[in-house]
Amino acid sequence: MSRSLFGDTYEVAPPEPERMRASPRQSVLLSTTITSPLFEAPVSARVRNVSAGGTLVETARPLVPGTQVLVTLRGIGEVGGEVMWATENRAGIRFNALIDPDACRKPLGQKG
Repeated sequence: MSRSLFGDTYEVAPPEPERMRASPRQSVLLSTTITSPLFEAPVSARVRNVSAGGTLVETARPLVPGTQVLVTLRGIGEVGGEVMWATENRAGIRFNALIDPDACRKPLGQKG
């Protein structure tokens, strides 16, 4: 992004994503499914990172910003959210309610 000050033009870097987030993201690689009105059936996806307020997913089918979705997370279940941004195969989803991101990182079958 360019800005001008006293006739000089200079580049301004966009805000760093970590500074814009309300909660820190944890890197993970988990299988999930996404249910969306865009698809006839749930679509397989991969969770690349997760926080209390959202997730980054990779999908074979593109998502559309503004779309309401259900993301099924291991150890948590279905979580409603909104697609905030999307590229051809990645999307950022903001959850409708906060989750415990550690719950989806626990080994299957581990309690508490």
